[in-house]
Amino acid sequence: MQIIAAGYTADGIMMEMIAQDAKPYTDAQGNPLRVLFHAMPATKKFLRELGIAEQ
Repeated sequence: MQIIAAGYTADGIMMEMIAQDAKPYTDAQGNPLRVLFHAMPATKKFLRELGIAEQ
């Protein structure tokens, strides 16, 4: 499963991120581990996909 998210850096830049579940690996509390494999300043296309930007 892939997860997409947007967040801000300490400098206030909105970033787009894509991660993948690293099944069957979990942390000590049993939460699934995720591998972040894409991060860059958020594009308009990405924000539209999340429903954050105008069409």
